[in-house]
This record gives sequence, structure tokens and C-alpha cells, in this order.
Amino acid sequence: MKMAHLYSIIICLMNSITFAASSESNCNGANTQKLDEVQKRELIAIEQNSSASSPFVVGINDLSSKEYVINAETNGKTLPIKAIRFPSSIQPSLGTVVYFCGGPSQCMDGRRNNVPNGYDVVTFDYIGIGKNTLGPATPELMSLESQGLAAKKIIQALKLSNYIIYGHSFGTTVATVTASLIGKDNKLKQPKSVILEGVIGPRQTDSNGYYLTAERVWELLSIEEKVLLKKATKECRTELKGDESNLDRYLTQSLWDGPKTTVQFLRKWIKLPADQRIKEVLNQSSQDFDNPNKLYDRMYRSAGCQASSNNGDNRHPSFFDGLVKNIYAVGGYCDCRSINRDYDPKDFPIKAPLIYINGEYDPATPIKNAKLHFKSQTSSAEKIFITVKDGGHIGTWRELASCTDLFFHAGFSGSTQALNNRKDFSKGCNDQQLPLSQQIIQNQ
Repeated sequence: MKMAHLYSIIICLMNSITFAASSESNCNGANTQKLDEVQKRELIAIEQNSSASSPFVVGINDLSSKEYVINAETNGKTLPIKAIRFPSSIQPSLGTVVYFCGGPSQCMDGRRNNVPNGYDVVTFDYIGIGKNTLGPATPELMSLESQGLAAKKIIQALKLSNYIIYGHSFGTTVATVTASLIGKDNKLKQPKSVILEGVIGPRQTDSNGYYLTAERVWELLSIEEKVLLKKATKECRTELKGDESNLDRYLTQSLWDGPKTTVQFLRKWIKLPADQRIKEVLNQSSQDFDNPNKLYDRMYRSAGCQASSNNGDNRHPSFFDGLVKNIYAVGGYCDCRSINRDYDPKDFPIKAPLIYINGEYDPATPIKNAKLHFKSQTSSAEKIFITVKDGGHIGTWRELASCTDLFFHAGFSGSTQALNNRKDFSKGCNDQQLPLSQQIIQNQ
């Protein structure tokens, strides 16, 4: 039996179970029911890949991911761009989230758990990394415009209609460019909205964000904890000898999730035996972005920093009252060279409704730069800025975890009204208490 035929029978059975009274359900072996657009695309994918070694395993609550190869024109070259779709386990889904991950990382590694399960997720590894390494990376192919053109082609090829664009961290740059390009194309279905979290704005400077976050951490530590931290870092630096920079790197990375999470981390670290503290530092140093075994292309990292206008000097002298000598942006992630023009979001106006989410003490993408992005977007139908109080870089994974359903529901409604009406996020969403309070700052 052909895969496509088997698929049609299973879908028909699913529809019969769900809609028992429907007169359109006919499961006599013929595909006579009306398939929704999601099911049609899955059917086409199976028909085209019926000989694949890992075919779809279709169940009532289980649809496997599917990879696509889509030819995209970027800078006069046709590139075979790989993309992936993670279907919701509940079909038909409520819509599709076009996801732009941070990093620069490999977006196709897996479905992100901060996206509610009711939505399909479409994403791709950026040109120059992961499954889209595509040979030697060049400045032209690494540019944000090239990434945006590839993403636009993916949306066009998959014929997405009911979708939103969601970008996190570095992904906010590509999401911004993509949304702007789509807004200029009257032939394409426009996104319901664009959600940007951990937002890179113009003239991004990582070190300032880390420094402000570190200052906040120092304020939250008790006098006794400060004494213990000083003692612990002094012992660790003495034992590490020539590897003292690993300690700076280790403590810098602890700032990632925001000041309160960092304080919890430090409280545990200073209570460890001295040898265990050192072991923790060395283990982390082998897992950072400098690890040659990871698929992070050197040129790509350079492009990421160039887009952030971070020209290699991503250190700030001493924080934690002098305990750490230098701040390292994401563990020495930046290796910058001038390969692309500076990124400024005002060059990429977005027409769709915009939802911004940013931690008050986000070290990687400081809130002041996120607000500059917000102010630069004057073409959007409506927009809202949500500040995560005392939050870090990943609000929808932590402080705002109980609110993601509300965010995505608002996104697919094409309006920020539901978020405007709520105003106060201090008690979380869905009657769940959040560990930290939030506040909404509108129309700044």
C-alpha cells in the first residue's frame, strides 16, 4: 500500500473519531474528505518522499517532523536551503510559528519547548551553519538580507497563510529583515504578527548589558555572601594559575538568565568544596562557543557580531566589585571582522503588529537597545513592549513561562489588545504565580 494512500485512510479515521457526525467523512479507502491545508501539505510531502528511510509515523497525537529542501535566490546565487517543520501533536494546528533561533545556533536541532504545542513550528539553520553550511561561507551569503531572503522563500514555498514570525536573540535580526521583506511583497500572505524576544537593536553592545546585570547581582547578594564569593574566587584563581580567564568566562555566563537566577547559581557555587568549584569552571569552559567540535562557523559568528555592531571589544573592566577581571560576551562568542554593514532596524520597517519581550537585566541584548528597536518601528499597525522585571535573556522559558499561551494567542489574533487589557503580569497567567513580577510598558 502506498504511503499517501495509507496516510489518507488514517487522516480519515482521525476525522471520523473527532467529527463522528460529519457527512464528509468517508473511510472506504478513498480520500474523499476535505483535507485542511496542513494535512494537504503533509500528504504532498509523503507522496514526494515515499521511499525515504524514515517515513512519517502518523498517529492521532503524533506527527513526526519533516525536512524540506527549498531553492532560494540570494545575492544572485541559487542555494538549496534546508528547513524543517515540527507539527503540533494536535491536528489541525492553530497555525504555524516561523521560528528564528538565537545563538547563532542550529535552529533545526529540535522543537523549542517555549512554543505552545498547539502550533506547528517551521525553522531553518541559518546560511553558514549546521545543515545549511553550504561550503565556504562568504560575506554576501552571511548577510542578514541573504538570511531574510532565504526565510521569505521558505514561507512562500510552504504556502504558509495562518502564521506568525517569532525571533529570539540573534534571531530577532533575521526575523526583522524577513518580516520587512514580506511586508513589501503584496503577493505573499502577511504574518498575523511578529514576536521579538531578547531583541537586538541598533549599536548593540553586549558588555554594557553584562556590566549592568552584574551590578544588580552584587546588590542582591548579602554581605556574608559577598565575603564567601570573594574567598571562593580568590581560591579558584590561585588554583587555576594560567587559566584564570576561565573563571571570568564562567561567572560571566552565569549572568545569562538574569540577576535573580545568577544569585541562586552563585549561592550554590560558593558552598561547593574548592576542588569541585574548579571542576565546574573547567567543565563549562570546554562547552562554550570556542569548542571546535561544535558546528559554529567562524565566519558566521563574525557576521552575528557585525550585525550587532559589536566590533570585537566585548569586555568591560571588572565587575562583582573587582572579583572578575573581564566580561566575556557569551563565552568569547564574538570574533568580529567587518564583513557586513551595521544593522539598524529602522532600515527594515515592519507593517505587522509587533510584540516585544525583553528582560530588564538582559545581559546579552540590553533592554535599552530593544527599546531603540521598538521606537524605530513606526510602520507597524500596533505594537507593545513587555518588560520582564529583573529578568534575563529567556523570559518565555522562565519568568513568563505561564504566559506563552497568551502571547501566541494574541500573536495569531493579529492584535495586541489581549495584552493591553491585562496590563499586570505580576501574578502570571492562567492563575499560575510567577517567580518574578512583570510589567508592560506601552507605546514608549
